Amino acid sequence: MKAVSLDDLQANIAREVARPPSAATLKRKPEAFWLHKLYSYLVSIDLAPIWEQCHFIEEEHGEPGAEFILRG
Repeated sequence: MKAVSLDDLQANIAREVARPPSAATLKRKPEAFWLHKLYSYLVSIDLAPIWEQCHFIEEEHGEPGAEFILRG
């Protein structure tokens, strides 16, 4: 898996928020509405501490930090 920088992640999120889903997209992909709401929320929070925690877990446990966190 290619490593993504925090700046790239935030730029991708901002790009997604900048273009709300069209009516046609919502008919084809009902989840687009919720993804747009999620991205809109993510734009408003500081992802740096979460990002650092994911990298710390990856270094300590040798597996992707996000997966480790989601498994609890």
